[in-house]
Amino acid sequence: MAISLNFKHFQPVFILFFTMLFCLAGCTGLQIDKINQASAPDIPEDARPAPIALNKIGYSVPTGANTLSHSPRAFLGPIMCKWPFGTFQSGLSGRNFPNREMRRIFQQSMEGVGYDVAGDPGRMFDEQEDLMRAHYAVGARVIDVKIDVCEKEPLFIFSASPGTIGEANITIEWSVYDYLHKKTVYKTTTQGYGRVKRSNYEAIPLLMQQAFEMATHNLGADETFRDLIVFGIEPENQPDSIPDPREEPMMRFDPREKVTLPSLTPSAIAANGRFETITKNAVLVEVAGGHGSGFFITDQGHILTNAHVVGYAPRARIVTSGKKEKLIAEVLRYDRQRDIALLKLEDMPDDLDIRLQPIKTEKPAVGATVYSVGAPSYKYLQDTVTSGIISAHRFHVRRKTDYMQADVDIHGGNSGGPLYDENGNIVGICVSGFVNESGALSGLNNFIPIASALDFLDIAPPPSR
Repeated sequence: MAISLNFKHFQPVFILFFTMLFCLAGCTGLQIDKINQASAPDIPEDARPAPIALNKIGYSVPTGANTLSHSPRAFLGPIMCKWPFGTFQSGLSGRNFPNREMRRIFQQSMEGVGYDVAGDPGRMFDEQEDLMRAHYAVGARVIDVKIDVCEKEPLFIFSASPGTIGEANITIEWSVYDYLHKKTVYKTTTQGYGRVKRSNYEAIPLLMQQAFEMATHNLGADETFRDLIVFGIEPENQPDSIPDPREEPMMRFDPREKVTLPSLTPSAIAANGRFETITKNAVLVEVAGGHGSGFFITDQGHILTNAHVVGYAPRARIVTSGKKEKLIAEVLRYDRQRDIALLKLEDMPDDLDIRLQPIKTEKPAVGATVYSVGAPSYKYLQDTVTSGIISAHRFHVRRKTDYMQADVDIHGGNSGGPLYDENGNIVGICVSGFVNESGALSGLNNFIPIASALDFLDIAPPPSR
């Protein structure tokens, strides 16, 4: 018996089917704004931009913020894309934002428009050395991410390559930090957009990379950023402005006050055996979150230490040798490039025992014995004496400052402490040490020549005798 099929019999079914497809196709995920790529910056061919380096990538997407959605994305999407639609995922996954790959993208994108990028991740052996020439560090903070995808798979009579397609946009807050002057000089926000039209199992990382690349390019196209890096023009309104302690109305002293060093005859007597007296020149310097060392240079209570020891604190707690006195000192002035700071005691007890030591501005010769006094690692180790020799005299090309290298054993907490020559004369200030790959101190330590420290703080050297 012949069976006659009439399309009219199935018309309601087809209408219902395509109506459902149409309705399901309307199920949308996150709204992805298509961001336009900015025009390339105008950088003269003979320009010499300051070297920049991508320092780090951080994440500040609010907790619970929707970052990932699934949607049909097309008319046949309800059939070709996995269910469910409109579901969201919050937060970010580090595996979708690999740091090293982003460094490569940052490098290529910035160099492509004319910037000088240090720390090429493609270097096999000397990436770290190349990174050290950077003048500015660039930090990227991801403050918003939106990704909408369709995970495809073949179904019934429809064929398609399995994988994922989608779109994404990203918002990045950029910070530019000046290594030489130790300050953040610029902040701005850019956006980027990415799209994967062909199925790919790595679509989400690709979307993030595309969006990051555009956001990076748009940073390079920012006129204020270009003027800073290429022409050295700093923005008028700089971010992260921390009140200068010298301008606080509660300060007792004039930060510009003249400091006169006493005229002391340089010692010609061996320091070894006299440290019970010499260490009374050194002090412990404490601020919130840490401690360092320092030493008296006048009997009016002036103290030298490192700028990084006091940070931006207007005052510091001073503990004298043997923990005899706990006093407060104001930060009069500092120079962050030289990493040196001048403090002054607010109150001077009548019985305060300040044992000033002669200052000798001539640098000790290589091989000369030197001693360091400070509080290595722990406060209770105050007045620790260590010794070594001057290993070399160095010049830091980027900072335009000189250092004395010595193998004196120092640790965190020694910073700002005095360096004495073999006769107990002050010749330098402890500032930094190198660590090896395992994180252990290597014995390669830097000290600021005392003459340079005084010069940067506008203090005349002591009269010669």
